[in-house]
Order: sequence, then C-alpha cells, then structure tokens
Amino acid sequence: MKIKQIYLVLSSALLASTWLSTLSCQARKINKDNNTNSNKALQDPENKNPNNSQMIVLPNKVLKWEKGKTYNKQQNPEYFVEKHLFDLNQIKFLSPREIIFKTPKFKTVEHNLGEWFKKGNHGHQVDFSFSSSDDTVNMQFFEFIKELGEYGNFGENPKQKAEFYYPNVAIEAMMDQKYLDTFKQEEVTSAIELVVNNLDEIILNNPFGFLPSNLSQLFYYANFESLAKEFNIASEKITKIKSNFNDQNGTFEMLIQTDKRNYFLKTDYLKQKSLKRDLDYFQYIYDRSFSLTIRTKRWEADKDNFNRIIDYRLKGLEEVGTFWVLDRVINQDKDNWELLLATNLHVFDLTKTFDKTRFESNKDAKKVLDTWNKQKELPGFWNTNSQEDTSIRKNVFIKGTRGIEKDLKSDFEFVSTKSKLDAIFSIYDQYLDASYFYYRHNASDISAKRNDDPKLFFDSKNENNLYSTTNAGADFLVLKVKIPKNNLKHILPKLDQIIGLEKEKDFYINYKTNKFHPIQTSFYAGYPLEKRTIDNKEIEDTNFRAIKSQGGIIDVQKRAFNKNDLRSLWVRYNKNLNEHANFLNDNYKKYQIPFIKDEHGMKLSIWNQHSTLYSKIKKDQQALGQGSSGSMVIDSSFNLIGINYSLSKNFLTNQTTNGINLMQSSSDNRNLISELINQLQKDKIQTVKLNRKQ
Repeated sequence: MKIKQIYLVLSSALLASTWLSTLSCQARKINKDNNTNSNKALQDPENKNPNNSQMIVLPNKVLKWEKGKTYNKQQNPEYFVEKHLFDLNQIKFLSPREIIFKTPKFKTVEHNLGEWFKKGNHGHQVDFSFSSSDDTVNMQFFEFIKELGEYGNFGENPKQKAEFYYPNVAIEAMMDQKYLDTFKQEEVTSAIELVVNNLDEIILNNPFGFLPSNLSQLFYYANFESLAKEFNIASEKITKIKSNFNDQNGTFEMLIQTDKRNYFLKTDYLKQKSLKRDLDYFQYIYDRSFSLTIRTKRWEADKDNFNRIIDYRLKGLEEVGTFWVLDRVINQDKDNWELLLATNLHVFDLTKTFDKTRFESNKDAKKVLDTWNKQKELPGFWNTNSQEDTSIRKNVFIKGTRGIEKDLKSDFEFVSTKSKLDAIFSIYDQYLDASYFYYRHNASDISAKRNDDPKLFFDSKNENNLYSTTNAGADFLVLKVKIPKNNLKHILPKLDQIIGLEKEKDFYINYKTNKFHPIQTSFYAGYPLEKRTIDNKEIEDTNFRAIKSQGGIIDVQKRAFNKNDLRSLWVRYNKNLNEHANFLNDNYKKYQIPFIKDEHGMKLSIWNQHSTLYSKIKKDQQALGQGSSGSMVIDSSFNLIGINYSLSKNFLTNQTTNGINLMQSSSDNRNLISELINQLQKDKIQTVKLNRKQ
C-alpha cells in the first residue's frame, strides 16, 4: 500500500508532560538569610540518626522543637541558622543533602510545615488529594518547600502522605542555592595574598562539585574555625568571608576578613587543574549523546474537519529522541559492537504501532482488524526505500545524527546537526529484545480521581480509598543493541577512537548512590527540535542544546495518579511476565497469541512514580522541548544523576522546567543503575564498566 502522507511525530517530553495551570497569584519573594554563627562545629547528639528532628546541640544552646508550636525568625533566630556551621573536614564526608538536612533552619522549616498542615487550609487540615486547596493555600505551601527543596513524603501515616502530597509541578517553589556574599574590588585594597597549596585537594573533596560556585557553597556551610586552620591563619579570628565566581570562565576569588587583617585569594581553571567550567560538563554530555529517528508505519485514522473518522490508513511516522551510551557488552562478535544505550520508555514506545488490541473495541476499525488478521499491510518500520512495500521485514535501519562540531565553544548556544541521517542499527531483528532494562516495582497508598479511570490501571482500594500497583517505575529504558562497527563513528566518534582500549572504561559515566538535592548543580543536554530565524526565515531543525540548573525542587515520590504519567513498552512475549504485569482485567489474555507471525510481542504499562527533579532554569532560557527526551543529566562532579523526560510551563510567568527522573530515588525506591547492574549480573552479561570481570 502506498503511503500517501508522512507525519512527523516527536517522541519527547511534550507527549507526556503535565502542563501547569495558570495561577491567580504569584509566590511571595523570600529574603535570603544572611546568618553568621560561631566558628564551632555543629554537633548532632544522635549520630545514628543525622536527620533527627527533635534536638540539635549548638554552641551554648540546645535546640528542641515542641509539638504545637511554630517558630519564627524574629523571636527564634537561632532556629534559622544555616551558615558557617560545619567543620570543613566533616563536610567532605557528607552529601549536600545530608548537609542541609542537618541545619537548624531546615529542621525548623520542616517542623513548621508539619504544624501548618494541621490548620493551613483556612483553619482546617490541608488535603491536596481532592483539590480542596486554593491559591492562597498553595502559595503558603510553596514558601515552606522553597527552603526544603523536596516534597512528597510529608505525613505520619500513608493516609496523611497522600493528603499532604501536592499533585502538580510546583514551579513557584523552586529552591535557590546559597553562596557567600560577593565583594567589590576596592575591598581588596591592602589585603594580603592567601596561598592555599592544597586547593586542588579541597576542590576534589568538595561534595558540591568542581565549579567555582561550588567552592562558594562549601565555604558558606564551613565554620570559621576550620577554615582558619585550613588556610594556616588559625591564630586569627575570621569575621567574614566573601567570594566572587564565574562558572563560565572558571574563575574564583575569595576575601577573608579577620580581626587583624584581610586576605585575598584569586585563581582559575588554568591554575587549578581540578577546577572546572560549565563547558566541561556540556562537552562531557555532548561526547556521549546523540539523536535517533525511529520511523514506523502504523494504522491511524483519517478524520474530517469535524474530527469524525472517515477511514483508516497505514501511515509513515517519525519519532525522534535523545540517547546516550552507558556501557559495552563484551562478546565475540567480530562485526558489531553491542552497546547499552539509555533513553526514555516513551521514546522507544512501539505499542501504538504493534498493539492490535487498541482497535478491538472500536467498531469503526473493522477494516484494520480484517486486514491485520489476514497478515496483509502489517505495521512495522520503514526506510526511504521501503515506505510502499509492507512485505519486506528486514534491512531497515534506525537512523541517527549528532552535532557537526567536534568540540563545543564556551559561549555556544546550540550546535547544528548533520543534514543527513546515518544508518545506525537494524531494527526488525532487534526491536522485540532491544528493551533490556526497565524498572518495575510495587507501589501502594496512591490517591486517584474518578475521571482518571483508575480501575484501568489499579486493583481494588484499601480502607483509606487508596490504590496499589505492581507496575510503578520510572521513565528510564536501557536498550541492548548491536551496531555494525563501521557505524559507530556516526553517533559516537570519540568512543569509536578508543573502543577496545583500556581507557574505554573511563569513557563510560560514573554514578553514585547518594540522594541528590537541588542545592547541587546539574547539567543536561539533548537534541530538541526547535524553531529559529535565520536570514529572516523561520527554520525548524534538530540541534544540540544544553541547560545548567542551579536549584529546583524534587517531587520525592508521586502519590497521586495522573494518566499523563503512564508509559508503555512493547517487548517480546514472556508468559510469566505477561501474567504478572497484565493480570488486571485479564489483559494478559490479549497477548497470548501473536499479532504478527514470528514477531510475538506484548504490551507493558508502567506508571512513572519515581523521584523527579524539576530544574531551575535561567529566566532568559527555555527548557528543552520535543526531541530532548532521554537527555543525560549529571551533577558538577561528573556523576550521572538522572534522565530528562518532560517539559512543564507556568503560562502566567512563562517559566519552564524539565522533569528529570533521578537515578537514585529520593524515597525508598532503589537506584536505577544499581538495579541495572543486578540484572547484568543475574544474566551473566559481562561489560566494560558496570559488570566488569574481576
């Protein structure tokens, strides 16, 4: 059958994003605290529980939080201390999240929020689960979580946790990072040059990362006594520390004021090999990322101007997403490299192409079912030369591209891609088995509204009218595909130069199991399809673009069902998996017989319940859009922290954000990369880095 028209569909954040409704009021502006404190270290009386919320010992003061009491900064300033609290040698053994969780200010805000929940809804208990709140209540809630950086795990029991869960994207509640005050150059007059011989070591051990701004963060939380000792001025009493930094240029300056004199430190990335620039992180992502175009032909409806179905046709479509390399499988294949590639579930979602059941309840789709059952005009994939021929189910390749530049410039805004798509790997022989790793787990105590049809996804409700599922997970997928060795250079040219050598292992990304927090800086970049004006002409094209996020907010764990968070995946049929994943409403019976001869697949539905970081983007920037789904996200220590999957927008302020599934859950769920390693070990698959032969 001749394909009369080709439709371009972008597999991206927009396909599954939750757009923010316009708010009638704006969040109040919070004045940044400028607390100073004694140069003694913060002490925790219960080391076994560093996040103990009942008591903290400060120098000459024991802080306790009483139930029923709300604390304010004017009357209880010591309860809002956060600056210059920790011994520098203590900080390097803590994660940024642990640091902020230990501050009196964090514990006080968390305590006050708990009291607010009791009567915050105009004298009544707050309950977000059934939209009983208004803008006033929402904004009051935002003021609290701006200081906490997280939401989604408040409450003393499952019922409260569902009620206290804010179900929307809280763009107005973005947390800001804290830095030392800046200084003017005239303040440096007569200051003594400070020489710090171990500055590279301090940078490498900085839990906030390797940027100049991360040094300012480190010294913001470090106490004066330990800093004086570190800088060999312990005989003097530090009274103030200020800093200037530029992450783009890689420069850092610090002014230390003591009771006797002033000291000045000036350095940059050329003097300190451990100090990095923004460019270093963008280049790191750029070297490991690329764009793939998935061309499918599937049955879709033709509609008239009144949205009425007039016919069904087999149509050619394109879906574009961002991918990045995780590792390489070690095998004896002489012709192909077998790679582990990461992207989103929704980028490689082939259910609309291969799932015949979506037509079975539609009486207007009898033509589709009759044709399909006769094994004629079958859905599948297409190349430029195979659009018309539906019988050839081989020699079709997924195609890809990447930026045309080898190295990024420090001031780059975007990088154009190659005009021609290159063939990367064959698809018909791999598509059913390519989806190697995806995360499924049990989740309970989920609220859901009737108009979201929860019975289509959840089983029965519990005594609190909350649901549970065995199909919760994340929008994260690892493909295991074989790529002809000669094709690797088209998408990963730097890997192509070192593959098979010892240093190949170092090319693949690092990860940690520490929980991320918005006081850390994150970087991500991908290949969105965007419109640009060139020579007075508006052009839409795929380009590489990058985002730096300083701050943000984390949705620890989704506790309210939203159909927009449902993801699908088409995999090879497995009897046990089918009966376990599709038991609800006997859906497993739909997939027991193959829809296409020798291509027996089945559908998996996964609800993206995993922890999500919403990035804080500069006001003059827009979040990454269509085509960027699957983008790698790293912190400023070059550790993998997440994957971009959605785009949200506040239409009142025009502020945008990307939703990022975190690799390490901020709740009790597991680390996605650790689970991938477990799967590799279980399957006895040896890789260059993640499951390396001992």
